[in-house]
Amino acid sequence: MPPSVPQAGRHNDRVIPHAPSNWLDHPLAVTGARLAWLLMLIVISWLALRSGPGPEISTGADKLDHVAAFFALAFTAALGWGRLRATGFGLLAYGVLIELLQSRIPGRSAELTDVVADAIGIALGLAAFALVAWWARRA
Repeated sequence: MPPSVPQAGRHNDRVIPHAPSNWLDHPLAVTGARLAWLLMLIVISWLALRSGPGPEISTGADKLDHVAAFFALAFTAALGWGRLRATGFGLLAYGVLIELLQSRIPGRSAELTDVVADAIGIALGLAAFALVAWWARRA
């Protein structure tokens, strides 16, 4: 009996927009993306929620910092787990949570425009992942 061929679009528990035989599903790529995502989540949370001055990791433009941070979180989450809709909504909720917590921290404030910048970064990160997945599927 010939071995079964996995169906495109679902591999293990990952919903993915590409065939499971390409490099995006390699265990090292998936594990590396998950570890990178976790590290970024920890660093971004610490930077966003610290009350006093600390080391700055910044582009010099606050909203661009938000776009870049959430782009990276969205891209690595999509690569690590492949659940694009859940990634988008989950990261948007995380961005809102950060702003709510910042409103309670002395010297910090919540801004709706930060959440908008987060959403733009998420959309760009997921779009970049979809483009890379499309390219990998064609290769």
